[in-house]
Amino acid sequence: MSEAQQDVAWSDLPNKAQLAIICLARFSQPVVRTSISTYVFYQLQALDPSKPSDAIVRDAALLQTVFTLAQGCTAVLWGHLADSPRGGRKMILLVGLGGSFLSTLAFGFITDFRQAIVIRLIEGAVNGNTAMIRTMVSEVVKERRYQAKAFILMPICYNVAAITSPVVAGLLANYASSSDLPFFRHFPYSLPAIASASVALIAFLFVFFMLKETHEGARHRYDPGLHISARVAALFSRGPKKQPYSVVTQQEVDEESVQFVVDDVEMDDLESPKEIKKQILPLRRLFTRNLCFTLVSYGIMEGHVSVYNTLWPSFLSDPVAPPEEAHVRLPFRFVGGLGMPVNKVAISLAFAGILGIPLQFFGYTRVVKRLGMLKTWRVFLRGFPLVYFIIPYLSVVPSSTPRPQPRDGPWVWLAILLAQAVMMFSASFAVPSQIVLTNNASPHPSALGRTHSTAEMVNSFTRTISPLAAGLFYSYGSAHGVVGIPWWLMSVVTIVACIMSLFVFEGNGHEIKLEGDESDEE
Repeated sequence: MSEAQQDVAWSDLPNKAQLAIICLARFSQPVVRTSISTYVFYQLQALDPSKPSDAIVRDAALLQTVFTLAQGCTAVLWGHLADSPRGGRKMILLVGLGGSFLSTLAFGFITDFRQAIVIRLIEGAVNGNTAMIRTMVSEVVKERRYQAKAFILMPICYNVAAITSPVVAGLLANYASSSDLPFFRHFPYSLPAIASASVALIAFLFVFFMLKETHEGARHRYDPGLHISARVAALFSRGPKKQPYSVVTQQEVDEESVQFVVDDVEMDDLESPKEIKKQILPLRRLFTRNLCFTLVSYGIMEGHVSVYNTLWPSFLSDPVAPPEEAHVRLPFRFVGGLGMPVNKVAISLAFAGILGIPLQFFGYTRVVKRLGMLKTWRVFLRGFPLVYFIIPYLSVVPSSTPRPQPRDGPWVWLAILLAQAVMMFSASFAVPSQIVLTNNASPHPSALGRTHSTAEMVNSFTRTISPLAAGLFYSYGSAHGVVGIPWWLMSVVTIVACIMSLFVFEGNGHEIKLEGDESDEE
């Protein structure tokens, strides 16, 4: 059995305190995204009630496109700064969290579509969080036998957010819309925006005051956040013991010895570290054959998952076509969505998280132990073509309500739950495996930040193009009586991704050796 397939307990994970803070930072990102996606259709509709539903779906896709385009344009810059001793991982993460807080807060107070575009553009430009979080996880948990459990924490955080954020956002949006207060009548979606922005702010504060730098070249640099927390803790300390705050070492075996705050800081040691200068992999040698295939596969996955996250709530919210406009001629000619209100859209989104958490927490590591990381990824990629093919047919499932009322009833909800179940089974196993494979495809440890940032750049461009194209295809399909066009095209794309996965192999994170590298590695 390989080291990566060894079974380890959750309690065996090293650096659990640092992992918890990283998980909080990861949790804040989908809180912001899923909160907005719950009500964005209705928020855009409130800005211009005269717009048809297909145009609103297109505008919602455009907002996602602007965000990911800006994110892709700056991803390599953030990766370069993260790999530089003058930057580091923590600084980039703080910039992204701060941008998420301010942008999410401002989004609740938009009064026209142009403001929404500008806000999403700025938020995307400063957001390099995903790449930084994945890089920091791989540096906090370096042994491969812990990687499956460490990396699965990230999608678990996503699913917890997917459960709580849509429900809370839906309840707050409904409360504000029905409120008699003039403020909420003018800004009906400010309350859920304030709530999700608060989560981003809390994550920012925890990272600033408690998270340690993981970049080897920057970890000994003076950290004002840890310094302040040390001084504050000193005010409440009972004993005279002094100890400077510590940085993340290669291994911290005794978890209980990890301390975030201390009584004093020895500045001389921090400002004059003894470092060994190590070789850095040149950019021209970064793109190995395996990394290129892995990045393309990753980009395809992120593209179609992004379309799903954008199109799914819009499809559920899209009004049901009246009888005279439905033109149902199976198997392919039918139009309209399900016309669900925001609270039922939130329930649908929450179900995905409810199903995903136990799958990832209890099932993922067992499946990886049995099949291996690479085979797990390849097997569960096959679920995406199926789910994308069946989703459009939800609009023609027998409903307990006549057209054009919102679709409802046991058959409708059974079909929704079935589609969500297939999607979550596929994503819960394929997505974390893809992350680990990308991490291990990095040809050298010095290129880890650039590897994840390059992956984020590729993913950002696919997340930019895909929702925009899907929105256009959705509008075209709705106008021509074939609402399933974008879903069926995604089904074809994911079949291609399954074929491409055969060209990827699992790397070891150190495919290229540079002068000065140790010959024997763990």
